[in-house]
Amino acid sequence: MVYNKASEEKKWKKWKQKEEQILKENGMTDDKILELRRYDWRDFNAERRFKKWQLTNYNFINQVPFTELKLPIRDMSDVIDQIEDENLYQVMIKAHIQDLVILYLKMYGYKNKEIASIMNISESIVRKRLSNIRKKLK
Repeated sequence: MVYNKASEEKKWKKWKQKEEQILKENGMTDDKILELRRYDWRDFNAERRFKKWQLTNYNFINQVPFTELKLPIRDMSDVIDQIEDENLYQVMIKAHIQDLVILYLKMYGYKNKEIASIMNISESIVRKRLSNIRKKLK
């Protein structure tokens, strides 16, 4: 399942308009309503960022048998925990799970096209993620 920001934002705006109408009817000042809107918008964006990364196909490892991928790990945290170089560890601990999975599959010899197919993303995204990882490591 992929997170649809536009759809969720539309729902949020509709909900917010109804809420603001009720607040106005009950005598809340415009300043307080604006303050509440800003707070709710920050909250919406924080939740959006969380859901964007959580509601994706990145947990494909649980869907594809390990024998097919030949991955001798339970999850990506096992890979990160084995890194001994402190600088590399600091980069990888902050990396997105998709970056880690792409990098891991690349290290196992998968080609960009194969990685894209496994992860259900485009090959250009795979290339871009690998490029970003290289930049961070320099």
